[in-house]
Amino acid sequence: GILVNITGGPDLTLHEVNEASTIIREAADDEANIIFGAVIDERMTNHMKITVIATGFDRMIGSQPMPTRSYSIPSATVINQPSNTKPLDPRNGRDEARREDLDIPTFMRKKAD
Repeated sequence: GILVNITGGPDLTLHEVNEASTIIREAADDEANIIFGAVIDERMTNHMKITVIATGFDRMIGSQPMPTRSYSIPSATVINQPSNTKPLDPRNGRDEARREDLDIPTFMRKKAD
């Protein structure tokens, strides 16, 4: 099995996490059980740390070691586009009623209807 933890700052994107996990998945055995996790560390900026813990090497005793591979990952491009959605008007009475209903779980509200 393989345990992977990807740590980055608030600028870490899902694209970067997916790209790193794809590289690890491609390097691993097809039957490897891979568990991924991602963590945001506010103190980290402009870089990421990847920790990989792998097990199951006892099956590989006597086999040749795999060659080391190096990967170059281009930096992600961020595109800021304005949202076309309109914010809710807090003065709208229906929205206020819905906010009050949020104190009651959905399944109980549906039973009451």
